[in-house]
Amino acid sequence: CIALAKMGYVAFCPDSTHVADFAIGLCPIGQMTWNNMRALDYLESLPFVDPARFGFTGASGGGQQTMYLAVLDERVKVIVPAVLVSYFRRILFPTEQAHCFCNHAPGILAATDEHEMAAMFAPRPTRFITATGDWTKEFPKDEFPQIKHIFDLVGGDVDCVQFDKPHNYDQDSRE
Repeated sequence: CIALAKMGYVAFCPDSTHVADFAIGLCPIGQMTWNNMRALDYLESLPFVDPARFGFTGASGGGQQTMYLAVLDERVKVIVPAVLVSYFRRILFPTEQAHCFCNHAPGILAATDEHEMAAMFAPRPTRFITATGDWTKEFPKDEFPQIKHIFDLVGGDVDCVQFDKPHNYDQDSRE
């Protein structure tokens, strides 16, 4: 956020909440998505913010938040989810590199998969950032072609950049 602010952007960094009460239907990703939508409302209320230019980025769970928000709120115009998108089967099971349940809606695997959610953002500009040292290492050859196909059908800019490094969103990746 500091780097974006230095370049003249308004930057907002919400806290990641991990509140769960499945009995009443509250899961962490639902709460975080709700909070992010309310952050958009707040940003829209500021006279120096242009709501036609909302862009979002985040890494790992922040990338998941970015993707859920973008799928559910058309105010988001461009996204850059980093070190996130992968088939759910790679990250939701103990035989694979397990991922925090907090980043996934309960039962979502029965309805969709992450690459399908990512394709819903088309045709709005999207860049995926992946790393060779985490579960996104296969994304450029496995999931990305399917997403790109949808973007090609509807017209839209999408690309993927992979870094030969572990799971992170360091300065090279951000730039």
